[in-house]
Amino acid sequence: MVGWGLAMALLVFGVAVQGNAAADTQSLVQDFEALTEDVKTHRAAKDIAALTRDLQTAVKLHAAAEGKATLRKKVITLIGNVPKRMNDNTLRCEVLKALGATGDPLAARFVRFYLRQANRKKASKVLLTAIGTAGQIPTGSLVSPLLKILDKSKHMGAAAQALESLGNYRGVKSHRVRILKEIVISIRRSRPGVKGDMKDPVEGDQRRHSGEAMRDRWSALATRMPRVLGKLTGVDSGDGSCDDWFTMYDDHKRNLRGLFVDDE
Repeated sequence: MVGWGLAMALLVFGVAVQGNAAADTQSLVQDFEALTEDVKTHRAAKDIAALTRDLQTAVKLHAAAEGKATLRKKVITLIGNVPKRMNDNTLRCEVLKALGATGDPLAARFVRFYLRQANRKKASKVLLTAIGTAGQIPTGSLVSPLLKILDKSKHMGAAAQALESLGNYRGVKSHRVRILKEIVISIRRSRPGVKGDMKDPVEGDQRRHSGEAMRDRWSALATRMPRVLGKLTGVDSGDGSCDDWFTMYDDHKRNLRGLFVDDE
């Protein structure tokens, strides 16, 4: 009889838990539907302040919907579509910040759209925000755009931010060896004394002078590289320099995976 009573109690408890979960889900769905209507109204009125508040609400809703993949996907889509057909860079930045705050890899498809640098010498606030956001949601689809900005951008703020964001990609195991390789190759190419394309001769050093632009690039990136690569690989290099990392890279060139602590 005791066993039967316990079984009945557990059954009742299970039913109650399921009922509460269903009610919780329904409440969140209703919150999402209400938020969708608010966004629609505020977009029509072009009320940027109200839309910014809507984005903050969406981030909280996304967090509350833990374990509810379908609803979370809808929230991400709602956030990503807020600036659609609205030419407002402030709003775009707020959207990117909201996407980053979710920490959801599903947000990457919206962030990737903004990781484009039309003019390599210039970086808008939207682009810089997008680069930072990409570091909050490490995803394979964002690796190539970030590496391109790191290697090709002549705006050192953008290149440096791309480097910082790539340091967060340790968990993206299918891409991190490539990230390590391309960071080392790109920054080593900027090292003083390495011949570049700039026509900026210095007396007595005309054959191996890298040019002012490359010197500026080295200054902006070399100080960050050891820390970023330490974060990417898990290697505690202490006060390691770029030269230390170049040596480690060369020593492990045939097995770069060996430089990642959790692959040892």
